[in-house]
Amino acid sequence: MMYLYSKTKVAGICFIEIRNGVSSGIFFRCQQCPLCLQQVPVPLQGHHQLPDTHYTSIIMTRQKPWNRVNLPVYSISSAGGSRRNMNICTYVSAVSMQPKRMMVAVYAGTQTLELVRRQPHFVLQLLAAEQYRLVDLLGKKSGHTIDKLGRLNKRGLVTDWNGFAILRDALAVMELKMVTIVPGGDHELFVCDVVAYKNLNDGEVLTLDTLRAHGLIRI
Repeated sequence: MMYLYSKTKVAGICFIEIRNGVSSGIFFRCQQCPLCLQQVPVPLQGHHQLPDTHYTSIIMTRQKPWNRVNLPVYSISSAGGSRRNMNICTYVSAVSMQPKRMMVAVYAGTQTLELVRRQPHFVLQLLAAEQYRLVDLLGKKSGHTIDKLGRLNKRGLVTDWNGFAILRDALAVMELKMVTIVPGGDHELFVCDVVAYKNLNDGEVLTLDTLRAHGLIRI
């Protein structure tokens, strides 16, 4: 992996910024490379490439703590009357072993929230790494303005399970029934019983790091 660093001057103090595409750091070295201690031109023009022998262990990350975790990526399949929708969610966690319960946080103002409030019975889908392209449709577009299921059906990506539309290439699905709702700021937290589940496919789980690698998210 190649690391890049650039220098800026603020209030007379030279700062060096290390970047590897994910994390970065600020250092108070102004005359030399902060990793190999070699002299570098001052002022530095462009970027100075550091060899592969340098590691991230001394790079001070600038990510917020809650953005440093590599979470799995899920999709909710919801239905209410004649309306159906799918979304993308990552605020998901098991909260009880017996009975088996899951917590799913749903973003405010979305069609998914409207549907699961109307019918608090839905399917949580664990996505496969190869499904990262679906994030643009399911996570970046609104079900208020786009028929997501219609588009997925045209591409042959949907099948039925327990009366719900699901993605046929998902790794696993869980049928959830709401127990309670907890306000959570800009999300509402649905604590649900797992009433059924099924493993559909083998494969790697889609995670936030995969989305970062493909430029789909910036956190």
